[in-house]
Amino acid sequence: MKRYILYTALISSLSYSETIEYFVSNDDRNIPDIKPFDLRYNNQNLVCYPAKTIHTKTRKTLISFSCIKKDIPVTYIPKEQQVSYKEQNGRDETKKLKLQIKDKENVGVIYHVDIPKADLSSLWLTKSVAKQQLNNTYYTRYLHWLLPAKFYISIRPQLSNTQDNSKLKLRDGGSRAGFFYYYDFDNGWELTTQYEATIKWDDLSSFINLSTQSNTSRRLSYISLGYDRYTILAGKYWSAYYDIASYTDKFMAYGALASGAFNNKSDGAISGTGRADHMIQLHIDTSSYNSTIQIQTKHKSDTNLDTKYAYGVSASYEYLPLPNIKLGMAFNYAKFEDITAKMKALGINGDESSVIGGISYTKERYTINAILSYSQNHMNDDKAIYFDGYGFELYMHYDYTNQIRLAGGYNYIKPKYHYGYKSHYKISDAILSLQYTFNQNSFDDLVYVELSIPNGRLSDGQKAHTSISIGMRYLISL
Repeated sequence: MKRYILYTALISSLSYSETIEYFVSNDDRNIPDIKPFDLRYNNQNLVCYPAKTIHTKTRKTLISFSCIKKDIPVTYIPKEQQVSYKEQNGRDETKKLKLQIKDKENVGVIYHVDIPKADLSSLWLTKSVAKQQLNNTYYTRYLHWLLPAKFYISIRPQLSNTQDNSKLKLRDGGSRAGFFYYYDFDNGWELTTQYEATIKWDDLSSFINLSTQSNTSRRLSYISLGYDRYTILAGKYWSAYYDIASYTDKFMAYGALASGAFNNKSDGAISGTGRADHMIQLHIDTSSYNSTIQIQTKHKSDTNLDTKYAYGVSASYEYLPLPNIKLGMAFNYAKFEDITAKMKALGINGDESSVIGGISYTKERYTINAILSYSQNHMNDDKAIYFDGYGFELYMHYDYTNQIRLAGGYNYIKPKYHYGYKSHYKISDAILSLQYTFNQNSFDDLVYVELSIPNGRLSDGQKAHTSISIGMRYLISL
């Protein structure tokens, strides 16, 4: 039975213990049966594990080793016991990044050396070659500076059509890149900052666009300080409202149309329901409940409105009665400075308000999530006319294997016909998704096929076309 290292060394994210998990496989990978060796380098006691065999064009065989701190125990996990991570979005994605950095710091620098197989006959020669390689590699001396941070880019090409165009076209499916910094002080305080932006391949300068205008590429830009169960955060981050809306925002290309998180064809930054901007949050995270209070300061409204927001308030509460069940509710209220004639013509007759409730059930390979929402002066149709209405979203998935996921769900929103709103607009979309991940422990790298089957109507009464997306996601992180 061969042994190999997944991602060289995969740190356990299930606990804070310093454990390297090696995975056992019966495949035919060409992994040599060579014993690890100890090495003293950079004032650390390391142990170097064989990772793979490299056959060069000169017919010289090299053995690649990965060297980690010696005092970290190694756990061997059979392939059949490996369980795929569930999706991570919103606040859970931040927790995931924090754990990765904590584990990265626990393990320290992971060094890589390639040693000729002929030199492995002598332990002294093996160590000498390894030290020589490490001393001659410039970046290994300074790699420790990057330990509290992560640089990442998620590439997401997509072949898809739109509801008004039946032709498939190569598009970008939301590629993004970012920088995440996390530092855990000895006194228990935690400092976090993150900048993430959409990658526009025709204008790479947009990645560093810090503009507050609606065309900004910024997705996240915030700083937070936490202690024990409390975290205070300022900037642009996932809203209190999204704490609940995130239950069903898990599809690759479609969905999230009825929760009210992403209104007015935006990311919900201005109204405070999606990636809220100009805000301050207080978040409480316990084993039995989570709660968030959010305040938005005075800021500009969306470009199609001719007023400003005086302020915005939002709050969420999640109750965790059992390890596999979450119950949550949230509200968001945004106060306009004025209700102008232009806004009335668009159907706005008062301030924005939204409420949402949700339930999440996850057990082993199954997930079933659902939300209900109601909003006023918040959502608009395909003609940009605002309405009050009820929304419902359903998301389900089943992991057929550790690499194959079947997902399905439903989005529904029905406007209330009042205040002159007589449109035929209604969202009623069934969504089906098939996903295949390249590895067995994360759905960060995958290919997918996703189908959206509409049964609703556009504002003029026409039925939207079926949409299909064929795409991939590939995450590169350092």
